[in-house]
Amino acid sequence: MPPIGKPKEVDPALAGAELLNAVSGTISQLVAVNDAVHAAVLKELAKQQPRLGCELKRLDPIYKVVRSELSEPSTPLLGMGFAANPNVFDGPGLLWWYGGKKSRNLRPLQVGTRPTGLDFYDYTATRWWIESIVDDTCHIYGPYVDHSGTNAYVVTLGHSVNYGGAKVGLVVLDVLVGKLQSLWQSHLLRLPKPTSVVNREGIVIATNSGALMGGVLRSADAGTPIPGTDWQIAAGI
Repeated sequence: MPPIGKPKEVDPALAGAELLNAVSGTISQLVAVNDAVHAAVLKELAKQQPRLGCELKRLDPIYKVVRSELSEPSTPLLGMGFAANPNVFDGPGLLWWYGGKKSRNLRPLQVGTRPTGLDFYDYTATRWWIESIVDDTCHIYGPYVDHSGTNAYVVTLGHSVNYGGAKVGLVVLDVLVGKLQSLWQSHLLRLPKPTSVVNREGIVIATNSGALMGGVLRSADAGTPIPGTDWQIAAGI
């Protein structure tokens, strides 16, 4: 037993493993939510038998799943929904909701989807669309400030929906970066400073160094890869 008043020493290897488990656990939970919405979209598509020119509003029933997932008290999610492939539906469109933890506070995201409009949001030109539409896996993009949507600092999960041999759109989840920092902070604080969770470009997602919040690692040791992502846990400045 350490002397009274002396901080208990922390094994960095054990603390690092605990952080890795915490981050991996959060990612697994987010992927599970993604899968639930994905299944709901496929269910509604099967009812409607979509064709070129079908109407996006026919997928409105996925709101029930979105409402259920966003009402979870511990969720780090800002919002979620479906982004339509304009070549399959009757033009571009989003069925995407966000808001507070209480389901009655959920709001539909209102953006311009008419190419001729001054407020047109061409989501098919975003990196999260381009990187996610190519295959059948769940991709994670960010963090970034969602200037064309909610103006929040988020990480986006995108998962293409394939039906009838066509990529009909994406299930899209936005995760608040600040909530990820809160979820992982206790584990980060057990590690030597500076330790951060970063993406492939070195952009900091969560850290135990205040100076690095929202920043980019200028240099870093080889980090620990986080399964299912292109992120890593790295020490650096």
